[in-house]
Parts: sequence; C-alpha cells; structure tokens
Amino acid sequence: MPMKEIEKINILIKEGEGLAVEFKEHFTPRIDEDIVAFANTKGGGSKEKKLGEKLGENQNRILENITKNKFVTIPELLRMLGISTTAVENNLAKLKKILKRIGPDKGGHLEIVDRS
Repeated sequence: MPMKEIEKINILIKEGEGLAVEFKEHFTPRIDEDIVAFANTKGGGSKEKKLGEKLGENQNRILENITKNKFVTIPELLRMLGISTTAVENNLAKLKKILKRIGPDKGGHLEIVDRS
C-alpha cells in the first residue's frame, strides 16, 4: 500500500529536515524526489561522529539495515526508510568512505569496513 503524501510529509517533519536553497537548471518529472533528496542531504538528526562528520538519521538507518542484511537492495531501503530513490542514493554516496562493495552490481553486497 503506497504511502499517502501527508504521511511522507509527516516523516520529513519527524526527521527534523531543515531548509536550504538549491538552484536547478530545469525541472524534471521527478522534481518531488529531487526536493526530498536535497532535504535529506544534511541528514536527519545527528547521532554518530564518523570521519570528521556526523551521520544523519537516514544514514544510521541504512547502516543498521546493511548490518542486518548485507544483501539489502535500494528498493528494500526505500520501503524501510520511506524516502525517495534519490535520497537513498545520496545517503549511500555519503557513506562510501565506510562501505565497501563486494561483487557485481547484481548479486553483490555491501560491507561496513570502518564505523569507528
């Protein structure tokens, strides 16, 4: 059952997303995902210090899911976190310093190499 728009907005508010400005050269059909992804670039709350920066709530939740299932997929993360594809991809990109891809894109998995 897809989430209603109000539920998505309530998730964003609950996670403490802030305001920022980003200029786009053009609008895409996925503008709503772009907006949510940009809102998530700062992460939700900050709970953990890593490599000189604090991890956001979504990044911590992604790491928790990878710890539970190293074969977790982006579509599964979308459902579990309730955020857009772009937001998941942006958060994974921020975690690339502590994640290592093992194997091919299809059939491979992620490992957490350093979380100290």
